[in-house]
Amino acid sequence: MASDSDNLLLLMKFAEEFEANSLLHELAANSIDAVVTGGYTAGFRAEAPGNVTVLVRQSDWERAQATVLEWERNRGQTDWSSIDVGQPESL
Repeated sequence: MASDSDNLLLLMKFAEEFEANSLLHELAANSIDAVVTGGYTAGFRAEAPGNVTVLVRQSDWERAQATVLEWERNRGQTDWSSIDVGQPESL
């Protein structure tokens, strides 16, 4: 039987699956298991509006919240001058 600490709690909702998956990868990098649900209904892919949700175990709740705060603080702060994107391809 599952314990209360295994219950899944809603961590965040997103309109786009891309953002939810970005957070999912950040959580995984911090050894926090999470689940993304609702991808088919987001963006009207199933012709029904919906949200993409990120769920975490109750036992990971506090660490997940701290990870979200750090993730939000660092979003959009990529220093592209330090990333090698290679050479453009000819068409």
